Amino acid sequence: MDAATAALLAGIALPPGPIVEIGCGPWPFPLPPHLEERPKIDIDISPNRPVSPHAAFTLQADLHHLPLTSACCALALALDAYDQRGVRLHQALGEARRVLSPGGKLLIRVSAY
Repeated sequence: MDAATAALLAGIALPPGPIVEIGCGPWPFPLPPHLEERPKIDIDISPNRPVSPHAAFTLQADLHHLPLTSACCALALALDAYDQRGVRLHQALGEARRVLSPGGKLLIRVSAY
């Protein structure tokens, strides 16, 4: 699954800015070379999970209330996060949209049940 996600990102063009990983646990995988140098922000609600070695910043937060300024991120990754119990999808998607820069992208993957 990580290889498929990385392949989707391989040719993507993005505006300047960091990449935010929303609520998927520790940073999931290495990014393609053209994205690897960008700052990475790892967001998760759990206060006790390990810090990701791939992310520049790890923040404890709820995906319904991202602690980021508007239009600051080039890419948001929401891998197996939005389909979890208790997620208010409309609000979570609105927050992802709020933090994305014009031309930014949101990559969503749902859990394989």
